[in-house]
Parts: sequence; C-alpha cells; structure tokens
Amino acid sequence: MKALIKNRWITFAARIIIAFVFLFAAFDKFVYPRNFVGDIGAYKIVPSSLLNLTAILLPGVEVIIGLALLFGFMTRGAAAIMTGLMVIFIGAFAFSNLLGIELFDCGCFPVHQEPNLFYIFGRDIIFLALALVALLGRHKYTLDDAIGHTKNQ
Repeated sequence: MKALIKNRWITFAARIIIAFVFLFAAFDKFVYPRNFVGDIGAYKIVPSSLLNLTAILLPGVEVIIGLALLFGFMTRGAAAIMTGLMVIFIGAFAFSNLLGIELFDCGCFPVHQEPNLFYIFGRDIIFLALALVALLGRHKYTLDDAIGHTKNQ
C-alpha cells in the first residue's frame, strides 16, 4: 500500500475513479428520489422521520465530494469524507445482512438488480481502497496545487 500512495499517478487515478463512482451513484438518486427513500428505508437503520432528509442530503454530499475530488479541491478533506462514507455504507450493508434483512436493492447505483452479497462487499472494499489511496496519497494535478492550497501533497 505504501508504494501505491507514494506514486502520484496511482493516487491521481484512484482520485478520479472514485470521484466518478460517487458522481455516477448520486445521479440516479437525484432523478428518482422516491426509489432512494425506499432503498434507505429497507436497511431499517435510519428512522422513518429522517428518510426524506437523508435521501435529499446524501446525493448532494456525494456530488460535492465527487466534484471536489475530480477537480482536486480540498482533496484530503474530500477524500476523508469519502472514506468515512464508504465505511458507513459497508457497515450499514453488513449490519442489515447480519440482522437478516433482505435488501432488494442496495441503493448504490442506477442498475437495480438482485444484490449479490459478495459482489457488493467486494466492490465496496475496492471503493474503500481507492478512497484510502486518495486520502493518503501524494496528489498531482489538483486545484489545491494550482492555488497553492497545499504544501507537500
């Protein structure tokens, strides 16, 4: 992992890939917010009184963080939030599965299909690894560099 985070090109690629993942994930949630409310509710973690608010705020956060990483603005902070979100998403999916809750759609992406437990966990672990590389790595081609926002990223 240390070699990955020292390589600026790998860090750049990880940052761009995970940015597009979050932007893509947010798109369907904006287009079909009612579906997303149902997806969140299926987890049985968020109180019903907060479902609508969560369905509005989460895609907005995903877009803001995705754009920040895409353009390299406040890169470390955006990557830290993205890493935290990935931990929450993995934890929520694991918790719901441990409780025996049958999820018909994980709510992650526009492709609504029968969720495969191992596929979703594997995919999310890869996304978490990309977010960690973006968080811990040395950054290249960022707005932070262009405006002198960072010293030795």
